[in-house]
Amino acid sequence: SLASVEMAFRVNAVAVEENLLAFNLGRIAAANPDALDGLHGNTIPARTAPLAGDLTTLVNNMADHLRAYGDKTLAANYRAKVNQVADLEGQMIRGSEQLARAVAESYAKVLTPKDEYEVARLHLLPEFQEELKHQFAPGAKTRYLLAPPLLGRKKRRFGRWMYWGFVLLSRLKCLRNTPLNLFRFTAEHRRNRFVQTHYEALLQEILPRITPQNLPIAVALARLPQQVLGFGHVKEAKLKKALAEEQRLLAEFHRPPSPVRVFDPHQQAA
Repeated sequence: SLASVEMAFRVNAVAVEENLLAFNLGRIAAANPDALDGLHGNTIPARTAPLAGDLTTLVNNMADHLRAYGDKTLAANYRAKVNQVADLEGQMIRGSEQLARAVAESYAKVLTPKDEYEVARLHLLPEFQEELKHQFAPGAKTRYLLAPPLLGRKKRRFGRWMYWGFVLLSRLKCLRNTPLNLFRFTAEHRRNRFVQTHYEALLQEILPRITPQNLPIAVALARLPQQVLGFGHVKEAKLKKALAEEQRLLAEFHRPPSPVRVFDPHQQAA
């Protein structure tokens, strides 16, 4: 659906507004090409529906994306974790949703890296295929420029038949976190798995120790994955920076609160 395409852009968090702008311009061109006449030098704002309004809507949207990305179990586990955080935060500070929202956004991101299976799924979405038909003249030849990790880093040109490779790959997404995953030994896959397990361990460490005083630091920690953007060496550099910031925040999070000094008039007189 259109919503799933937009959600994929937002969860991936790379040039979100630029990608949405290009996508929406393509939709406009497909429906009414004349509408873009004279656009040179002007801009059309992308539709910027935020990740969601309230926390419930956000979680529902993310769970739908997780279900399409993986399966019902992945979506259910995501809901369970966010609900756990929301309950804990609500008991501590009535009406507060800062931490729950940070976890809802970040946990969805670390659970849905744009790997080979996801690229195939997104490519096969009817909306995307329809856009391609409108952007090129009838009879245009399709070529794919790809760098399959199993064939090295060099980009290679593939013909129209690769479409069926995407079909097969999208149906094999159930192998993503199993020993049968063909891409499990790639650096990108290992990095994605590290980010997921590390984030889950971080939540396990901080959740039992949250207080009203250190809640803002917990929120900052929960949002760190949103800084890890891009692919390859770009993502690696941002991950190192986020991990360094995590150590700084954890030291502050675990620091004992300063003792409260009570004024004693008798001691003052002495």
